[in-house]
This record gives sequence, structure tokens and C-alpha cells, in this order.
Amino acid sequence: MLLLVVAAAAGAWFYRDRIPIAALHRELPRTDSGPIRVVRQRPGGAARAPGAKLSEPEAVITLRRYLANRPDRAMKSECVAIASRGFSSGEYAFVVIDSCKQVRLGRWRVDGRTGEVRH
Repeated sequence: MLLLVVAAAAGAWFYRDRIPIAALHRELPRTDSGPIRVVRQRPGGAARAPGAKLSEPEAVITLRRYLANRPDRAMKSECVAIASRGFSSGEYAFVVIDSCKQVRLGRWRVDGRTGEVRH
């Protein structure tokens, strides 16, 4: 009988998130990650590339917003990891990774004059 009670208690503990009893559920606290910051973003602004209207941090924010609001496949903004590949031919080049799914989304470009995003 004692073994049956211990087994039932262990099962309830193991499956507590799936059992619809409020006393057994545990909720993880929600944390606020704060505003999105760019590594090169500093007080006083950042230098713009020659001929560009956008600075690199502004291009990163533009790309992040585009990926978070894509009509075909929107994703959480906090899942977007962006690495800069520099500025050439009037465009900022980036490598994008979905850090939540651990998937590389490839290379993306942001036009330095218009802010247009291309894959």
C-alpha cells in the first residue's frame, strides 16, 4: 500500500504540469529582458558608413524589426541573433540566427540609404 502511495506521489510530481490541479502547477516567473540594445550602440551615436543614411546600429534594429514582423514567418525579437559582416556596396551585411530554435537564417542585407531589407 505504501509503495502505491509513493508511486502515485512520484507520478503526480513528475507530471505536475499536465495535471489540471492548481495546487500542483508551477509557473516560471516572466522576466523582462529590457529594451533591445546593439553592441556598437553607445551614447552619442555611432558612425555612419560613407554615403549611408543609416548607422550600423540603426540597420541592425531595422533588420530585427523586419524579422519580428515578417508576414510569412514572424519570430520573437528576443530570438534574433545578428552578427555584422560589415558595409560594402552601400549595404550593411549581417548573418542572422534564430537562437530559440538554434537555426541559421542566412545572410541578410540592409540598404544604407533606404533601409530596405533583402535576403
